[in-house]
Amino acid sequence: MWPCATILALIIALADARSPIRITPPLDFAGGLIECVGAPTHKNATFEELLCLKPTISKPNPESIIDVQRTIEQYFLRLKLYILFENGFDAHDFELDGFMLAKELSSIIDLAYIVRRISPRVARQITFMIELFRSMSTAIDALRYYKSARIQGHQIVWSVYDLNIVLLALRDSQGRPDVKNVNFEENVRLKMLVLDELKQRQKIILSLPFGMRLTYEFQLQRAEMSLCELSEVLTQQNVGSEIEEY
Repeated sequence: MWPCATILALIIALADARSPIRITPPLDFAGGLIECVGAPTHKNATFEELLCLKPTISKPNPESIIDVQRTIEQYFLRLKLYILFENGFDAHDFELDGFMLAKELSSIIDLAYIVRRISPRVARQITFMIELFRSMSTAIDALRYYKSARIQGHQIVWSVYDLNIVLLALRDSQGRPDVKNVNFEENVRLKMLVLDELKQRQKIILSLPFGMRLTYEFQLQRAEMSLCELSEVLTQQNVGSEIEEY
């Protein structure tokens, strides 16, 4: 069994023999085309710098862009298999397959290094794949701890951690709300009910130890922001439908 730290280190270690370039990390999932600035400054690349390790050598043909997009889509669907909407994030099986998934993600990053320079879509996909994989990996130990901790209120912290991973599955491979999914509206509304239920358990929240309470509040804020974005898309769709009917 590979701990999540080992899995993440595997990806970062791939940069050891390369010349990384500092980048400005994207501010949101949907993001734009990643821009590299500056010159190589050190030997060991950070996780984010994996997006900008290689220079553009030549322009790929349209077929290769489609191939890369298809490969990323397939990888994205594989990651989503570990996020069961009804039952939550299957951290156990994800951890068992983590080493293989990390190697595959590294291969995709290498495959797409030229394509992403001229394809904003591929750049967004790569950015979100790294964000999704990292979120799932770093949640493993936290979910394991809060599921078994003998501390009053541990279950509520586990629930909000799990909710944030599930909300990532409501996005497409570019990190945008997946409005094309036939169950998107229903799933968003159901998860809003889950969030409301978590927020109403004020008595338990106030009894949490300091560290657990801060962790809960941070994860809750993250879930609120994500659901706000997802529900805003639904509102825009409803307004658009009303205008068309009028």
